[in-house]
Amino acid sequence: MEILILSIIILAVLVLYISQVIPIEITSILILPALVFAGILDLEQAFSGFSSSATITIGAMFILSQGLMRTGVLEFITLTLSRHAKGSPVRVLILLAVVIPVASAFMNNTPVVVMMVPVMLSVASELDVKASKLLIPLSYFAILGGTCTLIGTSTNILVNDLYRQSMPEQGGFN
Repeated sequence: MEILILSIIILAVLVLYISQVIPIEITSILILPALVFAGILDLEQAFSGFSSSATITIGAMFILSQGLMRTGVLEFITLTLSRHAKGSPVRVLILLAVVIPVASAFMNNTPVVVMMVPVMLSVASELDVKASKLLIPLSYFAILGGTCTLIGTSTNILVNDLYRQSMPEQGGFN
């Protein structure tokens, strides 16, 4: 019976996500109470994820990333990159290879890519090259930087938290 109820909840959520009758954020928030009221999760299970240090760290990283975007720190970096490219696609790639991994190592890699996409599109247009020649390396450099530290990508934070829970005597990754 639980499987049937869970399947109905998943189907309803899928329909709500696709139709967007209710905003996606509200739909996402309603999933947890639906699982509790259906008896699939008890209250302790439902809210246990919010006590995880990984969840708090990921939330803090998104706040930090948004702050960096709003203050224009990342925009300054992207404008400097564009100026130093001097019309060369190879120079742009070299600059990306230096800057993007460093940035995405210390903040979540998704906002780094989001911030750089419009810049790379305009640089590609200026240099008359396909946007994919700059966007794909941008993505790869951000992924590379994200794997260098625990905070660079959400999966690293989650794995470290699970490791700490399963091996408390080890203390997690340093």
